[in-house]
Amino acid sequence: MITNLDLISGHNLIVEYRKEQLDALENDRAKSKLSLEKRSLSDKKRIDDRLTFRKLNKGDMVLMRNEARKKFEPKWFGPYCVLNDYDNSAYDLVDNCGVKHKHRIHGNRPKLAKVQDQNNKTWKYPKSVMRTRINF
Repeated sequence: MITNLDLISGHNLIVEYRKEQLDALENDRAKSKLSLEKRSLSDKKRIDDRLTFRKLNKGDMVLMRNEARKKFEPKWFGPYCVLNDYDNSAYDLVDNCGVKHKHRIHGNRPKLAKVQDQNNKTWKYPKSVMRTRINF
């Protein structure tokens, strides 16, 4: 491969030099593409190995993540009981007073609750749920 352009004289040599450069560029791009594909497969395998899929069963007690959380509001609402589970990792929830949650909840929002006491005063619920309850 010719490396010094000053030493090249003649049109044919310049064209040949440019073809060598383009061939080298294509080879480098092919190597980069293979390296990128190999790296992406290894990243996918590494991430997939760390993922754990959890399936909640009917009757499990769960807490639901507060998606619209503001300052000084709880991160989790609940506990809720899983009423139905669907194939697409969606769940119907009911609270401990028997009030069914309005919408199905996707599987990334609930987490298993370590429930020992189901006293209503110790748990937090969304404002929309609290408005529908009759407090004595």
